[in-house]
Amino acid sequence: MGFKIGRAGILFVYAIIIIVPITVVMLGSFKSMGELFDSPFGLPESWNAQNYLDIIVHHDMGQAFINSAIVT
Repeated sequence: MGFKIGRAGILFVYAIIIIVPITVVMLGSFKSMGELFDSPFGLPESWNAQNYLDIIVHHDMGQAFINSAIVT
């Protein structure tokens, strides 16, 4: 019984270690640059999807995605 509780506790800690950074990065991707530096761990004041459009259009992310798919 104690072994199962210990294993569950370790898995819970591991899940938190994985989920928190991914959540911070995803929330940060919707922030403006100033907002990201002012409040890196807070929720975005306005959800800005323009960052994704800028990456796709101006930084040729489509070609990078195709290259990754070919290599994989």
